[in-house]
This record gives sequence, structure tokens and C-alpha cells, in this order.
Amino acid sequence: MASLESLAGSKNVAPISRSPVTHQLGGVTVSWGGDGFKEKVRAAAAEGCTDGAVVVARKMKQLTGIQGPPRSTPGNPPHKDTTSLFNAITVEVATPSNLAAGAGIQAGARNTETGADVNDYALDLEFGSSRAAPRPWILRSLAESRGAIFGAFTETFARTLGGGVKGVS
Repeated sequence: MASLESLAGSKNVAPISRSPVTHQLGGVTVSWGGDGFKEKVRAAAAEGCTDGAVVVARKMKQLTGIQGPPRSTPGNPPHKDTTSLFNAITVEVATPSNLAAGAGIQAGARNTETGADVNDYALDLEFGSSRAAPRPWILRSLAESRGAIFGAFTETFARTLGGGVKGVS
């Protein structure tokens, strides 16, 4: 097998470049600045992922933010009776080394009146249980936020990346 150095000298392979390289792809100019650029991309992606999760968490709070009583009716999002569910909605922040962000219920959250696990309660509300019909709010939050999630990610990604990618709006 040929070494990279020998391939770099070949007429059939582009030379290896250690300096920043700029590529024009349609209306987008991409400047590769090596590892510094890669770190900027990862940081921008982490912020974009987190902002997308914030959009979902806000929608979750909007759907569950109607003050009860009365209690919600089957097929509609749950009302805010004890505030335990509403207060447990949180965002997991992405980092450049872990590009996963999420919106959901804080681990270990407890109902302020009963002491029950809010995660179990949240799923019972979403899908129903032997005692109550579904009151969907999790999947509805995702479905109603799809466009806003993408918009938040792309806007934050482009803004955070700064001059790294031009022509992206």
C-alpha cells in the first residue's frame, strides 16, 4: 500500500495542503482552516442543537401551561394542576464533544403533592393508562415545532460559525 506522502507526489492525486483551503460550492464558500475550523463547526452545531431543544421545551410548556382546574379532557394536552409536570420540563444542553441535546422531564423530578415520579406521570399522560385516557403533549410538541426546530438550528449554526460559511442564511 502506498504512503500518503507518495500519493501526494502522484499526478493523479491532489497535493496535501496544510494551509487553509477555500472551496466554492454553488453559492456557498467553505473555507477549511484545519482543526480550528472543525472546532468552530462542532461548537456551532452544539449551540444549534441546544437551541432546537429549547424550541421543543417551550412548546411543551405552552401545551401544558393551561392552569387547571378544570382538568384537561382526553385527547388534549394536560392542564397545569400541581405544576409538577410543567416545572420538570427541561433542556439537556449539547456540547462540542457530545452533539446531543434534548427536551424532556428532569431526571428524578417528583410530584409536589404525591411524591410520584414525574417521568412516569408524563408518559401516562402522553399514552394513557388503565386509569386515564391519553392527553398527548410530547409528540404533539415535536410535530408542531418541526419547522421552528430546523430554523433555530440553522440560524444559530450560521451565526455561531460566523465567517466560516458564507452564503448561508
